[in-house]
Amino acid sequence: MSYSLKGSKATVTAATKVLDAAGVGVPSATVTGRWTLPNGTTTNQQAVSSSSGTVSFKVTSTKGTYQFCVTSVTKTGWVYAPSQNVETCDTLTTP
Repeated sequence: MSYSLKGSKATVTAATKVLDAAGVGVPSATVTGRWTLPNGTTTNQQAVSSSSGTVSFKVTSTKGTYQFCVTSVTKTGWVYAPSQNVETCDTLTTP
């Protein structure tokens, strides 16, 4: 996760990579994630992985603590195994 600040607002980016069992990036997978914002509200976002399997999510809100969790990954003909995740959630606090 990373952030940029502008006044009292923070823009936070979470990046993840979808890999197959051999560690190769999976393109065109739909990743759903849930943000928890500094005020405690949550918002869901979806994005499709690039040709290398990378996915980025971005949200803007007030400064504070953000959490981003991957909640699902789907691709026709594939099975998502959450237990194989290196990391499912991450937290970042802006100054």
